[in-house]
Amino acid sequence: MDRRRDLGSATCRRSVRSLTITSIWSQLLLRNSKTKIQKKDGEVETERFSGLRIRNQLVSSVEPINHFFDVRFVWMNVVRNLLSRDTLSGSWATVGVLTEKMGAKVSSTGKNYGIWKMSCLDEIDIFVFLFGNAYKTNYS
Repeated sequence: MDRRRDLGSATCRRSVRSLTITSIWSQLLLRNSKTKIQKKDGEVETERFSGLRIRNQLVSSVEPINHFFDVRFVWMNVVRNLLSRDTLSGSWATVGVLTEKMGAKVSSTGKNYGIWKMSCLDEIDIFVFLFGNAYKTNYS
């Protein structure tokens, strides 16, 4: 089976790690630009990076591809293992479901920060700490 042909299936997405990320995203961009299918209201679409099924998606399916084009994509269920081994460095991104947004906190230095609890809905949750500009932009 040619792995490059079926990038949309959930089983294949995990096995395409041998391909370079740039080639995967360029193929996804090409596929999205060719398929201009109108979605019916309430139709469920599978998000390519997380595998989550999303109904009434507010963001175009091309937008995540554009955001992840120049950064390393990491599956959420692998983030904790990579961080514990200190092998996750550089610019990277992940996709998940925001399951809990905890109240604003104040650090010992007097700066505000927030904590998000995120999940991929099939593994353990991870906590994301938002500081500085990330806190100002995303915490309201």
